[in-house]
Amino acid sequence: MHLHGELSGAGPSRPALEAELREVLGKRIMILDGGMGTMIQERRLEEEHFRGEEFKNHTHSLKGNNDLLSITQSDVIYNIHQEYLLAGADIIETNTFSSTCIAQADYGLEHLAYRMNKVSAEIARKAADDVTNQTGCKRYVAGAMGPTNKTLSVSPSVERPDFRNVTFDELADAYAEQVRGLLDGGADIIMVETIFDTANAKISGTIVDRSGRTLSGQTGEAFVISVSHAKPLCIGLNCALGATEMRPFIQAIGKCTTAHVLCYPNAGLEPFRIGPYTNFVNIGERCNVAGSRKFAKLIMSGNYEEALSIAKTQVEMGAQVLDINMDEGMLEGPAAMARFCCLIASEPDIARVPLCIDSSNFEVIKAGLKCCQGKCIVNSISLKEGVEEFLQRATTVRRYGAAVVVMAFDEEGQATETERKVEICSRAYHLLVTQVGFDPNDIIFDPNILTIGTGMEEHSEGMEVIREAMHGAFLYHAIKQEPNNETN
Repeated sequence: MHLHGELSGAGPSRPALEAELREVLGKRIMILDGGMGTMIQERRLEEEHFRGEEFKNHTHSLKGNNDLLSITQSDVIYNIHQEYLLAGADIIETNTFSSTCIAQADYGLEHLAYRMNKVSAEIARKAADDVTNQTGCKRYVAGAMGPTNKTLSVSPSVERPDFRNVTFDELADAYAEQVRGLLDGGADIIMVETIFDTANAKISGTIVDRSGRTLSGQTGEAFVISVSHAKPLCIGLNCALGATEMRPFIQAIGKCTTAHVLCYPNAGLEPFRIGPYTNFVNIGERCNVAGSRKFAKLIMSGNYEEALSIAKTQVEMGAQVLDINMDEGMLEGPAAMARFCCLIASEPDIARVPLCIDSSNFEVIKAGLKCCQGKCIVNSISLKEGVEEFLQRATTVRRYGAAVVVMAFDEEGQATETERKVEICSRAYHLLVTQVGFDPNDIIFDPNILTIGTGMEEHSEGMEVIREAMHGAFLYHAIKQEPNNETN
């Protein structure tokens, strides 16, 4: 096991169950069970035990597919659950660490994913209820969701760093099927665990050494920032480190989340924060096909690797956020955005700063969000197309855990006067916070600071002195550089 575990209340009675769990957690530490794999290994099961009668003639070797034992050796799994419960565990995990269609494809059993999860949850539910009745102390079932054998943030090919062997939507479908099975089988909680790639965890990290980083490069704090939009009941760490080594990382997570903290010892990229102490933020704008001829030429010719050097140079020069824009009529926008974001994810020197996914096409924005494990900024949404469209897009942005830039536009057009800007931004804020559930800290307003150099009256509101100074400075230096200035 390698990563961050995440608990979130689930099931039809979620509000009541979550309140119940919060009450218990407010009074005492709750105890999770231990490893399932090691307990299974102690049974020294062979190929025939994994196969059982149902899979006696299956074409693939099945030894080692522990999740299948919930179907072929249900008594073994029940007994393991019971041992942990009688030892004092408050919460037991289902035997479903690899029960997605993606992971089970290695055994030719992808069609059994839903059944595996449902049966495993039913076994754990029975064990928990039996011990609850026996001891009078209520026990809970956590539906375990593991990492799969594929990742969204790291390419399996050194030669093709932009390549991914699975898409966001494929993982989302696989995890959705798993969750349905777990809930239908009676799980109280969904536990996303040992997922070393935060991009995977967003759908559903692993601290792998004493640097405190996940396998895909994030620190625990960065992981918390990336998944907090889901409002999990608990966030924490498991695997790779023992209790002593894990302590400082658990402490760091505890300081940056309001969720309960999970510590599950078995033996990343630093976040950029914007807060009251932040003076101003430098946003690199050169990875924009509309704003940089060099970048546009490289992208249009398919030279994405060279285009990546522009992103790296901006970070080296002090950019704290990178704006990525692929809005060009001759480009397949979603594909171009996804490819470039995947390349950025493969370069730690670039991926350490947040990305601002910038497009007038919302499909392009979604394509970028699906490829980023850290917290992104979406540029932008507005009320220009009406409230319904605004809420739909805002809901999607929040689902991906991104912050959002809100333009001072509404159904009547662009705001140019201060009162209208305040009116539109206030309205948007209210909709985002009360109807979508946005964290106010994830909302960035663009009040349309218009170009004052045009001389247009609405662009120069209250800025005439600055406009004249800019023109005066330009003319002063232009005249000095003109060789025949005496005749002009």
